[in-house]
Amino acid sequence: MIRRRKLPEPVRTLEGLSVVITGRLERDGEWVRRDEARRMAELAGAQPRPQRARASYSDDLLVIGSSAQWKHGDYGAQEERVLDLQAQGSSIRIIDQDGFFALLDGGWAYPLSRDADPVAYPDDFIPYRPVEPDVEVTGYEWNTTGGGLTEAINRHRELQEELAERLDHEGLVPLTPASSDCAFDVPWQDPRGLLHVVEIKSLHSVPVLRLGIGQVLDYAVTLRERGYTVIPHLLVGGPPDEPAHWRAVVGTAGIQLSWTIDDLLRSRDEP
Repeated sequence: MIRRRKLPEPVRTLEGLSVVITGRLERDGEWVRRDEARRMAELAGAQPRPQRARASYSDDLLVIGSSAQWKHGDYGAQEERVLDLQAQGSSIRIIDQDGFFALLDGGWAYPLSRDADPVAYPDDFIPYRPVEPDVEVTGYEWNTTGGGLTEAINRHRELQEELAERLDHEGLVPLTPASSDCAFDVPWQDPRGLLHVVEIKSLHSVPVLRLGIGQVLDYAVTLRERGYTVIPHLLVGGPPDEPAHWRAVVGTAGIQLSWTIDDLLRSRDEP
């Protein structure tokens, strides 16, 4: 279960950050040399410091690698130095190797601190990955919903990003599915251990509603077979015709239907 008391603002990019890397980094069972990690950070737009550099007041990020001795709250010399720098007013933050690799992959990283639980991700999920920026789609006729494909894709992106930001603001950790067989948009796990899965549709025509209901129901059943207790949500871009009818339809399958993010967040506590 993901729990957090007071998690700091997530790091969303390495672009332009001064980064110090300490310890050995491990990814997928393979060790990553520190000089290789520095090159990775540089390719992502960071300003990595020399290999044996000490964290300084003007640095932005300390990446701590894997260690048999280190555990959350049991800091080494570099981490203790960062605490001192933070006490002096520095904005430097600490992330672990998982957060570092998440940033390299375009995701978020939650800084470590002594007044917050570390973030632990369920097996089937990874740190949240923001969606691609606005796109322009040409050479494709979008004729099932009455809307333009480019507009629909970009509206979908806006809804997904807004939901992730709202969850983070409320102290919840937005996630991304780790595999393509459950490619819904924004999952999160609440303090009760319930897994919320959200399928987003930017439009709200009858074909889109039917498609979204089928998709999120499929995802919910798949995840329940893996042992999760799931609350499925369908978020659409506006109120459908005959809202009462569609509420009744989704209600038979235990799906929460919303057409605003406020409505979705209110419905999350419903049984």
